[in-house]
Amino acid sequence: MAFAPRIGTWLGLACWLLFSPTRADEPAEVGITFRAQNEEEVSVFHDEPIEFSIVLTNPAAQSAAHWNLSADRYLKKLDEDLAQGKITKERHDAERTRIEAGKKKAAGIVLGTEAEPWWKQLRLSASKDGKELELPVRRLETLGGGPIATLDASGRASEYFGLSPEGVTALAPGLYVVTARLAGGRGEDVKLTVLPGSIPARDAAALERAAWYHLHAAEWARAADAAERILKVTPASPEGLALRAEAREGMGRLAEALADYQAALRNTPKQYEPPIVLLEKIQELKERLKSGK
Repeated sequence: MAFAPRIGTWLGLACWLLFSPTRADEPAEVGITFRAQNEEEVSVFHDEPIEFSIVLTNPAAQSAAHWNLSADRYLKKLDEDLAQGKITKERHDAERTRIEAGKKKAAGIVLGTEAEPWWKQLRLSASKDGKELELPVRRLETLGGGPIATLDASGRASEYFGLSPEGVTALAPGLYVVTARLAGGRGEDVKLTVLPGSIPARDAAALERAAWYHLHAAEWARAADAAERILKVTPASPEGLALRAEAREGMGRLAEALADYQAALRNTPKQYEPPIVLLEKIQELKERLKSGK
């Protein structure tokens, strides 16, 4: 009984390799994972900015690599069986030849150039009541990667885009289906509900999302304003203090940023894990202030 799991595993692998096509090279198509606020469905207030994320992969190359890895494991088992006299050399050689011939190939995908980054090909649109409009999103540079996306078995590319508060306000309240298209591919649609009314003064979560959007967009003053709204309701909020600190750091107000980071550290509940990011920020700003940079 101790050998049953292993036998079952190899039997399953052998059957899979046996009945798989000898050569089923897959066409290379871009895989797109699309999210809004890291979710497939999201609701926002009528003046709340939105962050969209795009992750590109090469599913065919990933599938081929997985198949080939399993094939290599099976070939290793064949060699072991031959060495132990469990199979004949003729059977070993025939099976090895068949498996080697069946290994898959998938072309890599390269999108974009230094002059024309891949994200310029991206199109985000929103549909409501049978009408479609293109969303005027902007790339959030502080989170971005390189202009060229090299997609192979292990390669991926990701970018973040934002729809400003003004862009959201321009949309009528209601349910939208947001679609991402790139290089002939399309990600899974995101459902976006735009709520009537502004962000409530006491909705700390929405204010935090707005502050993070403005930080990622390098809009330091607007990020500070969102953080101030949090602190107006909860003056000791460590999240509000840390967000304002980051905004002030972006504006070059290092001493004020340091004071906010230190206050955020003092107000962090003691039962939590040590806030490594805050500790690192405090040390970094102390060194910058000391060096005058």
